[in-house]
Amino acid sequence: MKSPVEQRLSDALHDIVDTQPFEPDPAAIERRGRRLQRRAVTVRIAGTGVAAAAVAVAVGAMVIPDVPGSQSTALPATHQTTPTTGTSAAQQPLVRLADYLKTAPKPTGDATLVMRDQNYPSTGLRVVAWDLYGDDGTYYFARTRAGLPAQVVGHKSRGEGIFGREVAAAEYAATGDLNTARDEMADAPTNPGDPKAISRTNDKSLIDNWVWEDSLDALTAGAGNPVVRAGVLRLLSTLSEVTVTDTTTTGQATLTLTDTEPVVKDGPKSSSGYTEALCINADTGVPVTFHGGDQAQSPGIDINYEVSRVTLADVAAGTF
Repeated sequence: MKSPVEQRLSDALHDIVDTQPFEPDPAAIERRGRRLQRRAVTVRIAGTGVAAAAVAVAVGAMVIPDVPGSQSTALPATHQTTPTTGTSAAQQPLVRLADYLKTAPKPTGDATLVMRDQNYPSTGLRVVAWDLYGDDGTYYFARTRAGLPAQVVGHKSRGEGIFGREVAAAEYAATGDLNTARDEMADAPTNPGDPKAISRTNDKSLIDNWVWEDSLDALTAGAGNPVVRAGVLRLLSTLSEVTVTDTTTTGQATLTLTDTEPVVKDGPKSSSGYTEALCINADTGVPVTFHGGDQAQSPGIDINYEVSRVTLADVAAGTF
């Protein structure tokens, strides 16, 4: 016999599989499952229910041609060269870049178009799909670029507004109070009107985990907006378990942010540790690569994205 929490978790995971708008993605399902299991811990702490978000999307390499501030000379200072954790030195590269991005002009268009290319080295599986994130909070999906116009014309927005809420939390974080912003980002997957379970707990590792995961979603959905990127970087600068390292990726200067799954009371943790690494352009904050997987196993998932700014009207007309 399952406990009420276990039953809600099981039902939520079934919902995720049923509502995923793309070919089966084991890593994304596992990733959302880990987050739901952490929320189950909060249920025991705060006495509220489990709220399942409808869509799980990881972050990967992104190319945005019209993002301003691509010259390294625009940044106020150089980056750290040694990986550090939980210190002001670790936070400074993210904080400096966030401060710069807050003043960058917003690019043209009213939506971000993403070609998502997910690869699973251990199995050879490859999943390619197209995502369209409207600045108005809408989200459209198609397995081909040519399939997107019908989705927009038919107003077939998916995800129940989760990406819009995550982007809004990031926009607030760019200039707002970071404690409030952390709560808003942690609770973003929760449907409006549902109990805000995450922010009601005093478990910092739990909140940190959700801030990390939801911020990655926001960075994908709001990749075309420098203010969103600034807010995400400010939020990630609050995570003591995240290391920041200077790197070079595909010939460009990058910062690699690495998060190893923290211990959560009564929550699951793989024996060797689950790690996610996000690589961003050191001058623009635009994501370059993403990797997630168990440290003791072969690579779990590598993701590449191609991102551009478009207008919803052009997509609807098929002229994007």
